Amino acid sequence: MFSRLKRAFSYHVYYLLKGCGRDRLGIASDVAEVIASYQGIVAESRMVSVAGEFGLVMLAWIGTDKPEVTRLELERKMMQYGIPLSIKIKEMKEEDEVSKTDFVQKNDGYYNCSLMLRSGDNPQVLFNTLHFLTNMGIKMSTMHTTEEFLHVNGTFFPRRRLEAEINVPSIINFDSLATKITDFEKSETVSITLKRTERKEVLE
Repeated sequence: MFSRLKRAFSYHVYYLLKGCGRDRLGIASDVAEVIASYQGIVAESRMVSVAGEFGLVMLAWIGTDKPEVTRLELERKMMQYGIPLSIKIKEMKEEDEVSKTDFVQKNDGYYNCSLMLRSGDNPQVLFNTLHFLTNMGIKMSTMHTTEEFLHVNGTFFPRRRLEAEINVPSIINFDSLATKITDFEKSETVSITLKRTERKEVLE
């Protein structure tokens, strides 16, 4: 797909779409439809819905000879769907070396893990967890926090849950990370499930 775009256009542009607004059914589908109308590719995307509002970040690859015109057309078409998005572009000329890693965060020197934390009603636990991970040089790729309730003997107890995909520096081997996580569990009185995951490759 990427090679076909290179042959067809003198400029190859990826667009970073960011926006938020009132949530409704079909927003992601509508955005993907606009991208597809330009024969574009959605390289990466993140969308979250909280309290009836949505937030979207998307990286899309489109071949075009008029990057700025295309950017304005994209914004206009999104508004027709009622989706307010700001769109930034980065031009890549035909002679530029293009590799798959141009479309995703470069993960050289890192490996990926999934992490799920459950805790009691402690508002400080999110900060403590993020501070703990940051101090080890661990990057957050995605993060999702929710509040849930545990029912015990007719009483509901609030609990917090954090689910995240993390990028761990290769210098920290997995066994060492697991040990540090166990120590953190004990100090914060939380429950953490850690799993190593495979890196997702981008298909040509």
